[in-house]
Amino acid sequence: MVLFDALKNEADGIVHINTGIGVPETNDFVRKVVAGAGRALIEMEPPIPYDDLVLGRWKGFPGPGGHLFAYTMLKERCIEQLLRDHRTKRGQRFFLLTGVRNVESQRRMGRGEDHRRRKGQVWVNPINNWSNELMAEYRQARDLPMNEVTKHLHMSGECLCGAFAKPGELNEIAFFYPHVAQRIRNLEVRAKNQGIVACKWGERRKKGALPPGPGPMCNNCVAWQDGDAKAEIT
Repeated sequence: MVLFDALKNEADGIVHINTGIGVPETNDFVRKVVAGAGRALIEMEPPIPYDDLVLGRWKGFPGPGGHLFAYTMLKERCIEQLLRDHRTKRGQRFFLLTGVRNVESQRRMGRGEDHRRRKGQVWVNPINNWSNELMAEYRQARDLPMNEVTKHLHMSGECLCGAFAKPGELNEIAFFYPHVAQRIRNLEVRAKNQGIVACKWGERRKKGALPPGPGPMCNNCVAWQDGDAKAEIT
């Protein structure tokens, strides 16, 4: 929200990736904020729906070790399509602005980058080193609205793939957004009926090491897992 407010008039486009497994109220908030700023919104969805991935290619719900696959299929594929849609010449680079910050989680500390190049993607992070205090001061000074989902769940809820879900998280989601929790539980039943072993959302499959670092659009998953940094997870 801070990044959007600061650069909404400088960016060529405003993009939101609707992962298809998030809290719908967050998508509504994004649409309202962008429309209120007088900007057009490019909303993208993964080429393969989350449900189809769970019941098909993934053979179950992703654990921490599957986060990279979840990120790739639910977000990275959308960015690649975005570039293909707007590329006018071979080798053209696109600057993509992200607001994920270095101090948002223990895993991210010292690993964040002000910019990162990956093929034709050049990720630029203007607020990478902003402190929580500075963020709060900016929000207050600009009277920025806050997503109600963030108030309730302490995360945006835009991607509930379950890779880094904490114990009891689904019950917490059910308290505020029962329609979202029920959708996940219905998918659990479908997975179980197909004989899929990893048929429980947010369940860790086996013990192992921490997975590699997050992608440039990830903050919720990384922040949630900090409390379990010493746990044996894949």
